[in-house]
Amino acid sequence: MLEMICDPNRIRMSEVAEMVCRHFVLDHEEVFSLSRKRKFIRPRQIFMLLARELTGETLEAIGKFCERNHASVINSLSTVKEQIEVDPVLAHIMRGIRSELMDTWESRHDRSQLDCTRCVNQDAYPPACVGHPVAGLKCEFFLKKTRGNGKQR
Repeated sequence: MLEMICDPNRIRMSEVAEMVCRHFVLDHEEVFSLSRKRKFIRPRQIFMLLARELTGETLEAIGKFCERNHASVINSLSTVKEQIEVDPVLAHIMRGIRSELMDTWESRHDRSQLDCTRCVNQDAYPPACVGHPVAGLKCEFFLKKTRGNGKQR
């Protein structure tokens, strides 16, 4: 089982929003407006999914960031997940933005200090290690090394 830890160096929602806006060449105000135009909805849904996956924030926090409620976030998450499965272009866009976010985060941190350098799931999706920005998930290597309770064997 994966365990959550608090990592102040993890990816922040503002970074995800910035990357999504840059990718779609839209202003932050447009993407997070109350508009229901498709050109704003898709980036907003992508933001919500990436924010959920990469930041570990609650549905309520993501909703507040987008000026929506948690039910809207749930609906967006399920909608975009379904679309990704049938739309290879959308899946490619998601992978590209996610990869760029991870590259940006890793460029700010010393990769040699991360536990995932010894993790068998190093290239797994999503990367899940103590040193990784993905909501501070602990990898299987770390859990085995520490018996899952954070204490070294």
